[in-house]
Amino acid sequence: MESKLKELTGKFKALNFVLGKVDDAITACEKENLKRIETSPTTKMNGIYRAKEEVEELKFINEESKEDVQIWADEVETKLRNAREKIG
Repeated sequence: MESKLKELTGKFKALNFVLGKVDDAITACEKENLKRIETSPTTKMNGIYRAKEEVEELKFINEESKEDVQIWADEVETKLRNAREKIG
């Protein structure tokens, strides 16, 4: 499970990196650059959702409580919600 959590952390870092590019492009009004990178955050978020589901399953296999898994999942969802708000 540790490797999946590390993978999820890496995916969030990559998402934040891409979101920074979106912010920079918006600030610079680079419409052509925005067109190129507009799908990247969505692709990254889809990968995070898949990894999140895998980690949830591993947590249940490791007999973590439903409440603990829900708390962890809510934290991930909050991060994803914040990312979605950045891209509109």
